[in-house]
Amino acid sequence: MDTGLVIDLSTAGSSSFLQPSGGKPNLAQVQELREAITQFGEAKKAQFGKGQYKLVACSDTFDSQLMYYLATAFDEIHMEPVGYVDLHGLGGTMMFARNLMDRIGIKIQDVSAGEYKGATSFLTHTKYPPEQLENMTAIFRDLHSQLRQGIAEGRGGKLKPIAAAGKTGTTAPPSGESIVQGAMDVAPLWKSTAIDHGFVDALTYVRTLIPILPPSPKPKPWDPARRAYLPFTTYVAEQAKKKKKELKKLKNGKDKVTIGVVYLSGAMRMGDGGFESNAVAKAIVEAARDKDVGAIVFRVDTPGGHATAAETIWEAVEYAQKECKKPVIASYGDISASGGYYCTANCAKILSHASTITGSIGVALARPIVTPRFLDALGITTDSILNSEASKFWSPFHELDEKGMERFKAFSEAVYETFKEKVVKGRGMSPQKVQDLARGRLYTGEEAVKLGLVDEIGGIQRALQVAADYVSTIDTAVNAQIEPRVFPRPKPFWQRLREAQSLSDLMGGIRSVDGDQR
Repeated sequence: MDTGLVIDLSTAGSSSFLQPSGGKPNLAQVQELREAITQFGEAKKAQFGKGQYKLVACSDTFDSQLMYYLATAFDEIHMEPVGYVDLHGLGGTMMFARNLMDRIGIKIQDVSAGEYKGATSFLTHTKYPPEQLENMTAIFRDLHSQLRQGIAEGRGGKLKPIAAAGKTGTTAPPSGESIVQGAMDVAPLWKSTAIDHGFVDALTYVRTLIPILPPSPKPKPWDPARRAYLPFTTYVAEQAKKKKKELKKLKNGKDKVTIGVVYLSGAMRMGDGGFESNAVAKAIVEAARDKDVGAIVFRVDTPGGHATAAETIWEAVEYAQKECKKPVIASYGDISASGGYYCTANCAKILSHASTITGSIGVALARPIVTPRFLDALGITTDSILNSEASKFWSPFHELDEKGMERFKAFSEAVYETFKEKVVKGRGMSPQKVQDLARGRLYTGEEAVKLGLVDEIGGIQRALQVAADYVSTIDTAVNAQIEPRVFPRPKPFWQRLREAQSLSDLMGGIRSVDGDQR
């Protein structure tokens, strides 16, 4: 595609694109955006010709069905390999506090002008009053239909029915809306299902579609032949700069080696702030593109976290090494397990302390259920309006049935297999050996070295030396002067002041920079 528009709807991209304040858009806002995108696409296609202009939506994962609904207004939808599409339709469960009010001795006196007016019913009833149930059911049904119809129209003829969604009872080809409804009954849609049935066009890393940073322009080499055309003062300045570089290199008989340092600390989450996945991935890419940086030390201290976050960071490491030719050396702190091992399995070298806790190659998922017994103890009751079987999948008020648990387990198994594949490829091990080492088992750094999960024992200083060895010549490796450079590079105070929307933004940015430079 030579001409077109790519929009990032991922955790980081959607907050800035849709709501500068970082809030979540509502259905009406998304519908307005879909209309604007459709009109924009039609205008551009009229300008450039059919097939000459393409609109592409991409995301790390579509865990928000509104973001997916928005994406269906684009010509193509791309998602990262460990993402999923969460389509559960529109509905909801409402809590009622009448029993609680009675229990603590609060009496509610209410009046409502109009039998459908239900603003106070959660205090005066234990479930939906008949009129409100009728009204809300109709509202949710209409909104659900709008969502289903929009997705079906947006994806056009690309959609294919999912067999597990059940039979239609007719030999006629299923309509787009019936296919979407079928998907809503078996969602979330993991990557293979989303691709095979036309809900996603390709599994692509967001970074490959939207560069995290503009490529650094290659500096033009200084040409001595330009001397005759330069003012004398400019010529002297350039000569002095050249000499200064040479002297700096010769100082103490050492070569200077600049090593990028990127930190990941705490639980792994998707997002664009602090040590969240997009921020860490950006830092790795920024370091890889820095012309002065010869290698990168990736200091990791995390118990793991979100699988998609780990995948995003893993791909940034892959980009640094494969495309930018900058080796990445993992340096483990107190713990680098689960997602922490996942995102570093492809590093050129892995170092840890003897006491580091690592491994945990496996997947663990949990969905707490708020039981009727708990609600009853509080005097709370619930009433639900649901428009698809998958509406219960993420609901804390509904326990999964046998089919739901099968889907839940299938997702964990799929991520587990991907995790093991990453280790097989990154560590050069056989699938059987990785299987034997996996199963969620933890290891100390000392054990991990013996088993081949870690290359050697050493702290961050040793990791810096290993990184320097990769970029220094054999003769100068030992004498190399190592200059660590932390990424992301801190922004000047006045730049942060201009970009901040509030005082809290500014102070938060200062704390973040201080934390990243530890």
